[in-house]
Parts: sequence; structure tokens; C-alpha cells
Amino acid sequence: MITVPLAPGDTEQPSTSIRGRLLAVHDGRAVARVLSMTTVGWHCHIVARRRPSTGPRQEILASAEILIARTTMAVDPAADPDGFAMVWQARVTTIWQGGHIVALANVLATRLRRAGSVELDGDPTGRAVLLATNTRPVGLRRMLTRLTAARYLEPVHTAEASSSYRLQLPEWAAVSPGAGSQVHRSEPQPAAATLR
Repeated sequence: MITVPLAPGDTEQPSTSIRGRLLAVHDGRAVARVLSMTTVGWHCHIVARRRPSTGPRQEILASAEILIARTTMAVDPAADPDGFAMVWQARVTTIWQGGHIVALANVLATRLRRAGSVELDGDPTGRAVLLATNTRPVGLRRMLTRLTAARYLEPVHTAEASSSYRLQLPEWAAVSPGAGSQVHRSEPQPAAATLR
């Protein structure tokens, strides 16, 4: 298990502005980007959820919840694949703000991810993904290559699938080089980071 920031390069240092920050909210069941203050609380965009849902993407959160929200989360792909996928999706959304990669991250984390795992179920270049992300095959391959080069996806070659992927965070890859099937570790890893 490692503690990672919801946004790369973020720190737990007090910020002069909460706007734009990613926070773990709803007892760690969602990641929200704070947009603005309203008369009744903070207007937030829900970037990712622990369990995929069709819930609202925009919410007004009470100031009390914003005050206790964390900018980091402890993640472990073996013990909590849903939490890992949520943080993964939030991180990808932060790095590639908007566009097709964000749509692809949503599809990979919520629709193609095997239940109880961080591995993708099926071919991520399939027709359903092309339709969901509104891209052509060459564009989809480029996005998968970019995510792999940035160490957010790890290629997995099995007898069943010629090419599949596993969700990964760069911090996890750093403590688990060539993880392959060794991702299931139980010893704590001393990597600390924060969200932005």
C-alpha cells in the first residue's frame, strides 16, 4: 500500500485557495474538484467514484466536509481495486484535462475493468470503446500508448488476450518495477504524495 496524491505534485501544505483542488470526499468514496463557493457550500465536480454510478457529476458539498477532506489517499490494487481505480481515474483526469483521454479513462476504470481487479476485461481497442470515446482506432492506440508511456497502464500479455492492460500509478510502478503478477503485495510502501 502507498499513499498517493490525488493530483501529481500536490502537497498537504495549506493552500491560499481551495479552488481547483482534488479532494477525497464522502468518506473516500469519491474524488471531487472544488469549483467555487456558493451561499450553501462548495460547488464541486465529481471526477471519479469508488463504485461506478450514474450519480450527479456536480454537487454542493458542505464546508464541514471540505474541511475534513484529504488530498491524499492510501491505495493498494490488491486490497482495494475499486479505490485504486478511482484514484487512477482522478489522476488521469488531472494530467490530461478534458478530451478523449479523460473519456477513455472513465471507460477503462468503470466499464472494462474486471470486477475486484485492476486488470482490464477484454480488448480496450474494441468497438464499444471506440464508440464511447468517439475516436478512431489510430487515435485510441495513441491514447493507450500515451497512458502506457506515462506509466498509467501496464501491458499484460496472457494466453486469453494478445494485448490487455492493468491500471497502474507511476508511484506504484516505482515501488514495484516489472510488477506483472507481483502487484499483490502486503508490505507497506513508504511513498507519500498529495492531491492538487
